[in-house]
Amino acid sequence: MKSDNLSGFLVINKDKGMTSHDVIYRVRKKLGQKKVGHSGTLDPNATGVLVLALGEATKYLQYIKDNEKAYEAEIIFGLKTDTDDITGTIIEEKEVESLSREDLEKIIPTFLGEQDQIPPIYSAKKVNGKKLYEYARKNESVEIKPNRIFIKDLELLDCDGKRARLKVDCSRGTYVRSIARDLGEKLDIPSTMGDLRRTRSGPFYLKDAVSLEDLDKAEIESHLISIKDVLDYPVAEVVEDSLKKIHCGQELKPEDLILEPHEYVDGEIVKIICGDKFYGIGIVSRRDDSVFVKPRKMLRNEE
Repeated sequence: MKSDNLSGFLVINKDKGMTSHDVIYRVRKKLGQKKVGHSGTLDPNATGVLVLALGEATKYLQYIKDNEKAYEAEIIFGLKTDTDDITGTIIEEKEVESLSREDLEKIIPTFLGEQDQIPPIYSAKKVNGKKLYEYARKNESVEIKPNRIFIKDLELLDCDGKRARLKVDCSRGTYVRSIARDLGEKLDIPSTMGDLRRTRSGPFYLKDAVSLEDLDKAEIESHLISIKDVLDYPVAEVVEDSLKKIHCGQELKPEDLILEPHEYVDGEIVKIICGDKFYGIGIVSRRDDSVFVKPRKMLRNEE
């Protein structure tokens, strides 16, 4: 596979201090790859999983089921900042003397489940077409509406009385900085987020990540994750004699398909394959109790 024609997903273990766009620039330069996208940014202060799409994989970023995220976060007690993390300006400071592990373990269960969460004012959430941090930098007032989020698990990993480390499993759209802020408010102690490491984003895990320093152009294929393996959808296999239809964008009829045991629903997305090759995704149409598939997003050159 030529370095300027790579196709697949790449999990980068991002270093602190780099923006997501910095990482993309470095990857493009290091691999000689022009077409690189990402599935969601990671704050410069954060480390860990940053998912990049190379080449044809950029077409499928919107189809990744990455609603679940996981983090390890440091909470600093006794400080409150305007950004809700340690990079911000301190706006309140208080001596913390007797915060115990038991105090935190009592309050942590109240954060579990579905709930409304107010994003930090210094965030990229848009209100009336502007990002919240744009209002904050100009000291303009704005109504911040809550996000509906879900926190699946919140585990206390460590606590020394002034700092704590938490493991967070949550839905997309959850701000860990807001958890840090709200945790302190419930304890009546100013608090802010310190270090943050993302350990999972949907089907991508930190164990599969590579650092920019270790990213080697000659060994890149060993780090690429195929599009087929990432997309979590039912399979519609095309018989070989009907492959010409998908290249022409023609609808696939029942006689063109080998379907896996699955109750196909009208309008659902399916992966189109032939043998072990992935060709793209299609949309199911149910008519006369039969399944038809219309190609929707196809690879220019099959994987």
